[in-house]
Amino acid sequence: MASSSKRLAILVGGGPAPGINAVISAATIQALNQGFDVIGVRDGFKRLVRRDPSALQPLTIDDVSRVHLRHPPRGDLRAAFEARQRVEPDPGPFAALRSPDPRAWLEVAAFERLLEELPDVRTGLIRVEREILDALAGGALPPGRLFTAVAQHEEPPWLGDTAVFALAGDLVPLVTLADGRYELTPDGSAVLAGAATRPSIDRWLGGVHLGPGQPDWAWDPDARRPVRLD
Repeated sequence: MASSSKRLAILVGGGPAPGINAVISAATIQALNQGFDVIGVRDGFKRLVRRDPSALQPLTIDDVSRVHLRHPPRGDLRAAFEARQRVEPDPGPFAALRSPDPRAWLEVAAFERLLEELPDVRTGLIRVEREILDALAGGALPPGRLFTAVAQHEEPPWLGDTAVFALAGDLVPLVTLADGRYELTPDGSAVLAGAATRPSIDRWLGGVHLGPGQPDWAWDPDARRPVRLD
């Protein structure tokens, strides 16, 4: 970052604040465009009052930007709005989603991506979990960079950062979070390499109940279909 005589520090104190990421992003980008150096202060006042210099992080536009949409601009929607037509909802997709058998999802083209959230037949990882481990295979990452690394693989982008961080938390002991950075553990490397399997956890995916004591459904990426292993 080029040195500037104008500096702006951004600190968030207090409880959770909906929309704060967008505020930080907008303030940082606007300040940088006006010639300010922008400093982010980690952990609110906690480390600042201890004069801990590691709490300070120079911010760039890349640091605060979400995944850039690769889709062309949608343009003016007025013509499409005027051409709208009444649509009668099809109950089929919702009925398939509620089915306890994920093979019902094969009948719905829009569920192709959803099927990849079943545990992989070889590693036990759902697709987003694999993307998290892949992102960390090159080294530890702070939360924002992990989110960007994972979300850029989704087309179209749909993931939120809270969902990625929750899934990363569920990956312990394959992943650890220390000193503000996520890191792949040896156990995680073994699962990523196919030498071990991610332990099953209790979760729901549509009408499919996954986890210990439940039907052992998995996703076969080669056959492109769900299979039952038990």
